[in-house]
Amino acid sequence: MNARLGTLASVKLYHSTSPEAAREILTTGFRDTGKELHEGRWYIGVWLSDRPLPELGSALLALDLPDEFVQQYKLPSELHGYGRWLIPASVLASHPIRQIEPKGPAGP
Repeated sequence: MNARLGTLASVKLYHSTSPEAAREILTTGFRDTGKELHEGRWYIGVWLSDRPLPELGSALLALDLPDEFVQQYKLPSELHGYGRWLIPASVLASHPIRQIEPKGPAGP
């Protein structure tokens, strides 16, 4: 999902989490998390995707980041079917985070 902001291309990335964690992130910012994925390799940072992943949590946060900037943090996505990024929390600290409200059924 690319958009043009002035002359810079940006990409919208999502972070799915619990409502409690979303409140904390919106108050204090992201914190790096670590995860061992394969062959004993640890990956540390903030996991982001190019689409909402409700199976990972009912709260959805979004960031608009410069496309050129985030490419260095992109992970292989052939096995997942969506784009994945692992970006250090310190790098994300200067970018606004917003919560996306879930789309529910239409009111009465």
